[in-house]
Amino acid sequence: MQPVVLFRKHLMEDNELDAAEKAGFKCLFQRAQIPSDSIVIARYSALPYYLELEKDLNYNKSILINTHQEHEWIANMDWAFDEYVQKLTFPTWTSLDQAPKNEAPFVLKGRTNSKKQRWSTHMYAETWQDALDVQRRLEDDGLIGEQGIVIRKYIPLETYFNGIGGVPITKEFRAFIYKQQVLSVAYYWNAFIDDFAFYNKTPPVFEDSYYNFVNKVMYAVGDFATFYVADVAQDQNGKWWLVEINDGQMSGLSGNSPIVLYSRLFELINTKLSQ
Repeated sequence: MQPVVLFRKHLMEDNELDAAEKAGFKCLFQRAQIPSDSIVIARYSALPYYLELEKDLNYNKSILINTHQEHEWIANMDWAFDEYVQKLTFPTWTSLDQAPKNEAPFVLKGRTNSKKQRWSTHMYAETWQDALDVQRRLEDDGLIGEQGIVIRKYIPLETYFNGIGGVPITKEFRAFIYKQQVLSVAYYWNAFIDDFAFYNKTPPVFEDSYYNFVNKVMYAVGDFATFYVADVAQDQNGKWWLVEINDGQMSGLSGNSPIVLYSRLFELINTKLSQ
């Protein structure tokens, strides 16, 4: 099979196209151009019609790197309720009625997206009653409301300062993963890296304990997902938590090197295909 990246041009980040081409991927912008017998990374281009794209590719004897079933497991946050993965992430409920009032404070979000930049009004809830107000605001949001809202226990993370809207800039890293192998890792809040000097703070560095925890995440996820990102953060007591799992096709780089990411992905896909 031939590895292909199907880009949505206006959403790709700087240097992604060049990095993917240099890695060896055939890069395209129209699904009709995809050669038969391809394995396709639909970079920013899988949604909103993921299942239809998968079926179209099947006619061409091609496949997506993540099946529709894998994508749904990620996007619907089924991972947060998996027997093994839920041990690594924050307690999560699918409705406020299920969330014990004494577990407050809470964080509320859509199953796929959140309103991080409106943290104080559309994400964080100090009390169960506050969560009712946040939930109403999210229900009025066309994107979030359609996804369904989940409630998560708020665990104070190691925080350096607060960004726009009160969002905590925390000790959090994003790892791109393919078949239980890490492709690349970067500081999640890389967009704020220049602000560390202003606040007289030192940006975080990777530690052995982080990689040990990511290994646990990959083991727990197993075969549920092929190409995904794991966002992992450390709390104020030094404990690591799985914050999110997202489809690697739709996830922003968050500081990850596109050269490292695409080169490693191309290498591992071809190694897998040759086995």
